[in-house]
Amino acid sequence: MLRLGVCIIAVLSARLAQAQVELAPPHTDDPIVISADQASTWKEGSYNVWLLRGRCVVKQGFNTCRAQDAVLWIKPGNGTAKKPSKLIAYLEGEVQIEAGRKPELRQASLPTKSERGWLGRFYSSAKVEIHTPRPRPEPPVKPAVWANAVAARDPDSSNITHTQFRPANGAAAASGDANAAASGAAVVAPTLRVRQLRIFQRGDLPPHVEWKSNQATDEGVAVITGGVQILIDGLPQVGQLDIVADKVVIWTVGRIDAGVQEKFQDEEIPLEVYMEGNVVFRQQDRVIYADRMYYDVKNNTGTVLGAEITSPVPKFGGLMRLKADLIRQIDENTFVARNSFLTTSRMARPSYRLQSQEIRVYDRQRRVVDPFTGVPKRGPDHEEVIEHDQMVSAKNNLMFAGPVPVFYWPRFSTNLEEPSTLLAGGYFQYDKIFGLWTEAEVDAYQLLGIENEPEGLDWTFTVSDLTKRGFGGGTDLLINRSSFFGLQGRTEGYVNVWGLDDHGLDNLGYTRMNITHPGPFRGRIFGQFRQQLKDGFQLTGEFAKQSDYNFLEQYYEAEFDQHKDETTDIELKKYDNNTSYSAYGQVRLNPFFTQTNWLPRLDHYMSGTSLLGDRITWYEHTNVGYGQFERIGLPPDPQDLQHFQFLPWELSGSHQGDRVATRHEIDAPFELGPVKVVPYAEGELAQWGQDLNNADVGRAFGQAGVRSSVMFWASNPNVESNLFNLHGLAHKVVFDVDASASDANRRVTSLVLYDPVQDNAQYRFERRFMSLDYGGTLPLKYDPRIYDLRAGLQNFVSSPSTEIADRFAAVRLGMRNRLQTKRGPVGHRRIIDYVVLDTSAVYFPNPNRDNFGAPWGMVFYDLRWHVGDRLTVLSDGGYDFFAGGQRTYSVGATLSRPPRINLYLGIRSLNGPFTYNVLTFSQSYQLSPKWLVSLNTQVPLGKNRNIGENFTFTRVGESFITSIAAYVDGGKNNAGVNFMLQPRFLGQTMLSRIGGANVPLTNPNMFE
Repeated sequence: MLRLGVCIIAVLSARLAQAQVELAPPHTDDPIVISADQASTWKEGSYNVWLLRGRCVVKQGFNTCRAQDAVLWIKPGNGTAKKPSKLIAYLEGEVQIEAGRKPELRQASLPTKSERGWLGRFYSSAKVEIHTPRPRPEPPVKPAVWANAVAARDPDSSNITHTQFRPANGAAAASGDANAAASGAAVVAPTLRVRQLRIFQRGDLPPHVEWKSNQATDEGVAVITGGVQILIDGLPQVGQLDIVADKVVIWTVGRIDAGVQEKFQDEEIPLEVYMEGNVVFRQQDRVIYADRMYYDVKNNTGTVLGAEITSPVPKFGGLMRLKADLIRQIDENTFVARNSFLTTSRMARPSYRLQSQEIRVYDRQRRVVDPFTGVPKRGPDHEEVIEHDQMVSAKNNLMFAGPVPVFYWPRFSTNLEEPSTLLAGGYFQYDKIFGLWTEAEVDAYQLLGIENEPEGLDWTFTVSDLTKRGFGGGTDLLINRSSFFGLQGRTEGYVNVWGLDDHGLDNLGYTRMNITHPGPFRGRIFGQFRQQLKDGFQLTGEFAKQSDYNFLEQYYEAEFDQHKDETTDIELKKYDNNTSYSAYGQVRLNPFFTQTNWLPRLDHYMSGTSLLGDRITWYEHTNVGYGQFERIGLPPDPQDLQHFQFLPWELSGSHQGDRVATRHEIDAPFELGPVKVVPYAEGELAQWGQDLNNADVGRAFGQAGVRSSVMFWASNPNVESNLFNLHGLAHKVVFDVDASASDANRRVTSLVLYDPVQDNAQYRFERRFMSLDYGGTLPLKYDPRIYDLRAGLQNFVSSPSTEIADRFAAVRLGMRNRLQTKRGPVGHRRIIDYVVLDTSAVYFPNPNRDNFGAPWGMVFYDLRWHVGDRLTVLSDGGYDFFAGGQRTYSVGATLSRPPRINLYLGIRSLNGPFTYNVLTFSQSYQLSPKWLVSLNTQVPLGKNRNIGENFTFTRVGESFITSIAAYVDGGKNNAGVNFMLQPRFLGQTMLSRIGGANVPLTNPNMFE
């Protein structure tokens, strides 16, 4: 009975070991996620086989399986539930099964650290995700977990002896089975991890090998002379070692002689290598050049004399070079150098170098912690995310430019993937407005000694000195992250803070020179932020505060003229197919601009909803909000005040109140043969708490019309012209028309303009334009509200301005022409646009009401004639027929011969409210791969005043880009020169174009 009980217990135990733990069936569309520290992969029939080592995780849905070793067979599917991807997984060593167990079984789980193996099957119609370091090929000798996995997958094969091929000279010795090695018989794969040693000759003659050994221990020394190359594979985390030297001495176990070209060893067997003479030591992408070097393969340590290490830096696009008298390798990823220098220059005498008493280069592994929440980040398998930082830390550092020391800093540390030094850039400029402007930008993390830099946050400090204005400084923060404050989603942002103690006068151009300011301290705080959130949500915010009326125009003129208005607002928006919802709030912090406070505003957009089986299409926009229209304050300087005027919608002061509006459009598209016809009707109901007379008003607006378009084309493949590079000709033209009539019970000129229709820079020009040319009153024909009506802004449900709508009638005509030909080598010609001509015009049925008495207006054209692959003729223009209407045109040509020359010459003419004609010429020319020159000039025709010129001369070196520019600004009666020295090794994208020409990444063929 006792024997029978023992047998029953044994059978039940075996059954339990076979059944093990069953997982709850996941959804087939749940992805299978796999991760491990090391991986090897190969093909076996229709399966992809993966051998994983170290922290192996297989996860699907709520089921998570962990172990130290794993063997996976993966059969890819076609992405459907009928043919999903199949995964057979065998796990061994500290197996841990978590979550998702079938509750009805109520069986005990595997122990927390079980040594028993576990076999499971997974199916998924989604993609199988594998997160491992770069996998190695199939190992020549497989570990015991492979044999166990094969036996577990096919229990009937347990009586079969599983064999693996083993070279007779090494593998058997590693396992201690000398007889098997001698006979060459197949043996069971060992449980030890194996490295492979291969020896090759370096030149034409084979190397000389002398072996000296201790017979008792089989330890010995191999002295190899005459030039040799040694490859060592199978090293965990290190990868392959490639050693080349004139002379090599090897300490190890197991004989090495002239007949040995390949040897297998257990990775625990000592292997030490001494190299001498023209040493080249490669470890993955890292290369060490040395006179002499010692390396302990087992412990990943070494010492290098007369050394030079080059390592790739991805963001730099080149190599970082470390040279030293003595370098010690402490482990596989840490080097300590004495009396050394660091540079990216490949020349024997580098143009710059960072010389240090001690430099430590290392790969630091660290947990990724969100700097705002303090919580460690976790990956898809819920394991903590570990980052590998290639870091450089140095003491007593002296920066040299050539032989001259230029900067000292006692200690710094930087990440090689995004290299930075304390000094991030420098700028020098001299002109009549600012004097000598000297500016230095420093890395904030280096200055503050912060080594654990938050991911995706680039932070710098700026120190500025302007001899005619004062001393200043600020900071910049650039945000580019995959999450923020613990919220997942792509996040981008920018923060700029800069100010100065300004004791000078502003110069803003004609009639605005020597402008006083409230001062002395002037500056701004500006930030923009956007984060993509889950489920289609998007969060956008902006903050803008300037010190005074003219600060932005004086110190950030390009932003003031060309960028969007700087506001303080926040918006939460939700996208859902063709629908969007948003909540928006805005507060005016700068009283020297006209803006609207929204407290708050809600918007709903719907675009292109199909009704009645696609017979009807519906568009909609509804907005509800409470707005405070805040009028601009008076400028403090008398010169500004002399030509300052309030715009027509600002005359009655500030206003506030609710605004509710809903606008809809219904389209009924159909086709008449080749003609597409779209009758449509648009209507809106809106209400304002206050109009310009402070009255509560409502407006009903309606519009009806029809849009239509038709395309014609013709081709003649027989057209040939070598002079004009024509090989066949095709003409495609599209005619379109939009005829509409609208009515409203409120005029647009009676409403508060809560939604701006122009930028602050244009408004500032219009205020002076009213005073200088029209005595303080803006003619109605130049009112931007009327221009927007004539341009058809009210025709769109998604119009950016609710107020722009009125009684109106127009027929809008358009014609879009494409003349196409073929160019390129015979047999490989491509279709290109030879001539592009777009034209449009508007007919006004009621010209006295809608177009100041002229039945036709707003005639525009845009012409591009690609005469050749390098020569293009450009022209555009616009015309209104009423007295004083706009009459503009431009004509010019561009010539491009990449990468040497880019040239433009053209004339632009502006007539109407005033007349101005200007000749523009710009060119950039690459004299050689090292020298660039560019020239830009604008000359007014018929005027004595100059507009301005700019001449730039640039030198492209291996490590630096040096540019010097001279410029004249006729409008400000200013002239100056600036000097810029930009390092190429910091990898800024701004360096991709300098002086109008492409600047390539650094490479060893670019010499100073």
